Amino acid sequence: MRADGVVIDKASRTVAVDCRLEAERPFETVSRAGLKLRAALDHTGLDPAGMICLDLGASTGGFSDLLAQRGAARVYAVDVGHGQLHRRLVGHPRIVNREGVDARQIDEVHVPDIVDLVVADLSFIGLAKAIPAGLARLKPGGWLIALIKPQFEAGPNAGKRGIIRDEALHAEIVARVSAEIAALGIDGIEVIPSPIEGGDGNREFLLIGRKAGQSPFSPERTLP
Repeated sequence: MRADGVVIDKASRTVAVDCRLEAERPFETVSRAGLKLRAALDHTGLDPAGMICLDLGASTGGFSDLLAQRGAARVYAVDVGHGQLHRRLVGHPRIVNREGVDARQIDEVHVPDIVDLVVADLSFIGLAKAIPAGLARLKPGGWLIALIKPQFEAGPNAGKRGIIRDEALHAEIVARVSAEIAALGIDGIEVIPSPIEGGDGNREFLLIGRKAGQSPFSPERTLP
């Protein structure tokens, strides 16, 4: 929904009585999170068709849904919670539900494949602390697309009600987290703003990079 051309992204947003309202088509995925991943895929031109993917912090499955819609061969949807994956995705032939699994404890039992792409939408923990186990399942040359959520990286510097509006602090957090992820073996890091805010109103950023190594994805590979 837009009011005078401005996206209305929260139910609490107030608008003028005489504003022009425009209804857009609903999200193409089971949650608005898919809009964030779509921005990163479109920015890079990355086509997940045929890829094996790992979705850390899958929740209702917005990222997993978009990857499956775009032709991913398999998506491991990992979340520490239970019963969150949207009913439309439960039993999906190309989405493997790994609920009740902490992203920090992933191993070859949870994700037996070496994956081509890791995506992450994690909360209540710093990104660099949460993804090393997932990156261990990523092949050399594979892609990482992960949300940086400043409110979970700022520590005591988080703003009132956990909302961070200081752009200088945003920049500081993005630079620090990028360096931390680079230290985990991710090269060519680029960060772009998320096209929408998080559900709590915080700005978020999409970190994009590739695991060090020379093993580009081969679309000719067939799955067992």
